[in-house]
Amino acid sequence: MKRSSRLRGHILQAHRWTGLGAGLAFVVVAGTGAGLAFREQLEPRLSPGLLTAPACTSPQSLDAIVASARAANPGGGALKAVRLYRDPQATVRVRFSDGQWIYADPCSARVTGRRALYGGPFGLLARLHIFEYTGAPDPIAGSLALLFAAATLGGGFAAWRLATVRRGAHQRVAIYAAPILLISAVTGMAQAFHWGQAAPVPAVAAEGNPLPLADLLARAQALVPQAQKVQIRFPATPQSPMVFEMVARDAPHANALSYVQLDPSSGALLRHIPHSESTTAHKLSLLAAGVHYGWVGGVAAQLLLLGGALSVPFLAWTGTAGWLRARRRRRQ
Repeated sequence: MKRSSRLRGHILQAHRWTGLGAGLAFVVVAGTGAGLAFREQLEPRLSPGLLTAPACTSPQSLDAIVASARAANPGGGALKAVRLYRDPQATVRVRFSDGQWIYADPCSARVTGRRALYGGPFGLLARLHIFEYTGAPDPIAGSLALLFAAATLGGGFAAWRLATVRRGAHQRVAIYAAPILLISAVTGMAQAFHWGQAAPVPAVAAEGNPLPLADLLARAQALVPQAQKVQIRFPATPQSPMVFEMVARDAPHANALSYVQLDPSSGALLRHIPHSESTTAHKLSLLAAGVHYGWVGGVAAQLLLLGGALSVPFLAWTGTAGWLRARRRRRQ
């Protein structure tokens, strides 16, 4: 009985000091995560002129759109990525090595605006959320997520062991929020530590000029027709292939990527990996990212993530207040 009591005491003490020591960082991560919970729905409404355009039946070729984006950002450096959406009213997004996203109307190739990689209100929230400003975002964010998961497990275990004790608001909210917070922390760790990465891309022969982007896109779309979303990653070296990350029409979730890798000079297919043929580890990695971003489970899942994130500032406040009251009583 005494050993069990000591164990509960040690767990509570570790949980308390973890919360007090890293509490501010936890609140920042949770607060910014709450702000990002409904990004997919809110961002087009906050920036309609940038992210949306009138629909049409005859869009411009991808080459014309990229050329227009290049003209709007002549000093942008190498072409890094292009994002295309099945939504006919979504703008095409072109990114260069300077970190600028150029947005273009797919029907006219007219540039609707530009934004830095972490620009805009949601970009700022994302930058704070992953500690991008530190220069080492992955180790810091991953370590904090690991610490947060440990604190959540420790607090949950302590609450379970102390179930006979009268619970206050802190304990009641913690019990309901703990599963959501634990899922958020674990899925965040999966991204920060790059668990389940995709297989390395094969090398290509650096011969000749690349084919038109429209031709390469058509070859990828023939393998994954009517994709909901396409992200094209351009070769970083002459020996690198062009990689198409595509969410198929019948994909199980919004981050269930299929991959098409092409030789940019000849258009030859180097590798096609449908999502169903990816490794189990990579499928779990993609699912974890989708859950963390709120792309899996619809609005209900987004509301759960929002509620879990908002519970952290409340837990930090009530936990600190409880500690201060206990400390005051001990002094008296």
